[in-house]
Amino acid sequence: MADVNKCQSKSSTSDKPRVKGKFVKKGTASRSNRLKYFNKVNYDLSKTRGTEHSYSREADDCYNYSQTADHDVYYDANIALVETVAEDSDISWRDGRRIVELKHMADQMFCVKCSHPLHLSHIVDEKISGLGSFLHIQCPSPQCLYINTVTTGKRNEKGVFDINNKATIAMIHSGMGPTHLQNFLAACNIPPPNQSTIIRREKEMSKSLLSQAKQSCDRARDKEKNSTESTSMEASFDAAWQTRGSGCHSSMIGPNTDKVIDFDYRTRLCSICTHHFSRRETVPAHVCNSNWEGSSKAMESDMASSMLRRLKDDGFEISAIHADNDSTTAARLKAEFQSLEKRCDKNHLKKNITKQLYSLSKSHKQLKQEGVICYITKCYMHPLSIKRQSEEEVGRKLDMVVPHIFGDHNLCSTSWCAYHRNPKSYRMKYLPDGKPLNDEMLREALNRITLSLKRILPQLVCLGSTQSNENFNNMVASKAPKNRAYGRTTSLASRVSAAVLQKNEGYTYISQVNEDALLSPGVVSKLHGIRMDKKKLWNKKQQSSIAFKRRRLLLKKRKQKREYSLHLREGNTYGSNIETAAEVDIESIPGKLDPEKGECIMFDIETTGLSRDSDIVQLSAFDGITEFNVYIRPNQPISKNATAISGITFSFEKNTVYYNGREVESTDLRLGLLKFLEYLQSHANPILVGHNIMSYDIPVLCHKLHECSMLAEFIQCVYGCADTLKLAHKLYKKEDVGNYKQSNLVNILLGKSYAAHNSLEDVKILHELFTKKLTCHSEDLFPFHIHILQKSFKTMVEKKAMSVATSRKIAGSGLGFRHIMLAHKRDELSGVKTLLGEHGMKGKVVSKMIEYLKAHEE
Repeated sequence: MADVNKCQSKSSTSDKPRVKGKFVKKGTASRSNRLKYFNKVNYDLSKTRGTEHSYSREADDCYNYSQTADHDVYYDANIALVETVAEDSDISWRDGRRIVELKHMADQMFCVKCSHPLHLSHIVDEKISGLGSFLHIQCPSPQCLYINTVTTGKRNEKGVFDINNKATIAMIHSGMGPTHLQNFLAACNIPPPNQSTIIRREKEMSKSLLSQAKQSCDRARDKEKNSTESTSMEASFDAAWQTRGSGCHSSMIGPNTDKVIDFDYRTRLCSICTHHFSRRETVPAHVCNSNWEGSSKAMESDMASSMLRRLKDDGFEISAIHADNDSTTAARLKAEFQSLEKRCDKNHLKKNITKQLYSLSKSHKQLKQEGVICYITKCYMHPLSIKRQSEEEVGRKLDMVVPHIFGDHNLCSTSWCAYHRNPKSYRMKYLPDGKPLNDEMLREALNRITLSLKRILPQLVCLGSTQSNENFNNMVASKAPKNRAYGRTTSLASRVSAAVLQKNEGYTYISQVNEDALLSPGVVSKLHGIRMDKKKLWNKKQQSSIAFKRRRLLLKKRKQKREYSLHLREGNTYGSNIETAAEVDIESIPGKLDPEKGECIMFDIETTGLSRDSDIVQLSAFDGITEFNVYIRPNQPISKNATAISGITFSFEKNTVYYNGREVESTDLRLGLLKFLEYLQSHANPILVGHNIMSYDIPVLCHKLHECSMLAEFIQCVYGCADTLKLAHKLYKKEDVGNYKQSNLVNILLGKSYAAHNSLEDVKILHELFTKKLTCHSEDLFPFHIHILQKSFKTMVEKKAMSVATSRKIAGSGLGFRHIMLAHKRDELSGVKTLLGEHGMKGKVVSKMIEYLKAHEE
């Protein structure tokens, strides 16, 4: 170590350090000095072979010094090391994990002096270089003890580990940035490379990516030209933002091959310029990333013009482009390329028509009805989707649309409209109630849409598609996410190029880039790419089938219906400045009850008589594991019939309850109900199940809860109820069971007898009967306060707006009059229809209710 310090002190006395008579950088001199020192250490060790001394001393000495300048047997010592060595000296070779090329490392595991096998346990030092490492392994032979340098992976002619370059390609391919790569590796307990190392490797790999992307576009042009029967070529064009206002990329794709034939990008920002401008410093000389000085919105047309010129110079003149109508690109290109034709993109055109209709729905209520906008859009798109038409044919068919929607079929053709086949029975299938629209103001607005379409008839004759461009934009977004500012650096070009290669070549493009960068293609990378390409082709085949498209439309329709239903039930929960409204609608309409969401609890009561005003004398419940039973002191005498059935008596003098003549512990009504409520609250969403509870047990219990002012709390606790009497009626015929009394059902279905009319015994045997012989579905559940809800429809029943059976059915679904009014208020046209339609009610029943609600509002 003294020699090293000596060399360093000598070099510091002069202006520049010297090595072999030449002026060099201080870093080079330092590495050279360390190399000389370790050569001397190894030489001294070789001189002391066979002498008796402690080998651990030399090993410790070697462990304390860096051997960054040592090279493996495949490395040219004249080439300088350019990788950044890890600065974290706290990481030992024993810490974390490493990425190792097993074969490469196995070939080096012998001593270069004596050929003795090396062992990883004899590592004395490690120097990390990115994701690669230099392992300094001491020869285990006592006569040698030479410190060998073993690398964990291959390196190129510049001394850079191949794994660092491949990790950079993987980073771009997976859409990560330097920081994300570091976080990923650190989470895997792998020492991550420095950010500067990653950026240098990315700049180097960008050359291969750009070169391969250009060659791929050249091959795609040739394929597109060969697949085109006519001499004229067409291409679809679309652009997409990086971060809005800062950068934009675009692509031209051949419609026959579905491959990118050219691409371009524009960016207004440069991270280096921005950094120095913000610090008010002079910007140093650098390769500026910015290539655009105009307005952001003008980027799209400029890129289209540039690509068309390049294609024309290469002998691929484009005669028609498929593009959307969201910019003036086509008009600007027309000035430079007079023969260029424009074809509207079908998807964008449909989207724009739908957008206009939704805008009109704010002032025209008929458009808010279910299916109206979809039907009008379909009517407009039908004549535009037919290929090989003249402009006159397209214009004539567009003139049919509005009259047809409003019931005028004089212009309709028999191939498009079925009215002329049978005018008397014809109904507008997709319009409400099968009737045409009748809003004249809406008719004028739709006529204006028709006129706007007729102005661009030449572009509508044969619609194009930019779906491939949208797919490419998604690929770019996966490699350069819009929430990250890759447009400020040269990284954007690399990532767009990677997306071009993936679009044209598939996932196996990784191997092509590796070969171009003089890296091994990678067997694993190639196999994975082939698997991903097969999966992509299979998905494409599935998604292009008619069955898949129909299924997708069905699922979309279901989702929209569900979203509308939830919005109707919840009301407006989010909107601009909604909290400051005069009245905030926060009341929710209950939905369908689901037996899977609750816990079934059997319950039964014994009373002083058969009337609904009777007092409760016994209340029992059972969930299959824990039981609940309480005797309650009544305020009225127990009838002889009730005592004969239940065996319960009560002495007013002694204030005591007796069961079969034996005194039992009892409590007052309020305390008994509180204990029952606590028992129910210990279960998640309790569902009360009992025999004939809808007609008797629940009304009696509700009455007593109301007396004790506990009804609201009980309603909030109980999720729903199920009546086993009604379940048995649905599942078993009377001829098979005789009657539907609980004792008879237990005897016939379970073959058992029990002490009936003791509520505790009743609930225990009922649990067995319910779980083994009965099934409960959503439509079998009803709310605990069903009778209260049914009473809310009393006025509607009296005015013949609904029948008693209908009121019972609606109340059984958990809806009261207030809920129906709320749905009507939130959506006058479809609110009540949608809400009741979920419970199987439609047609005249719903129409009468809507008429009553409208009259009630007035």
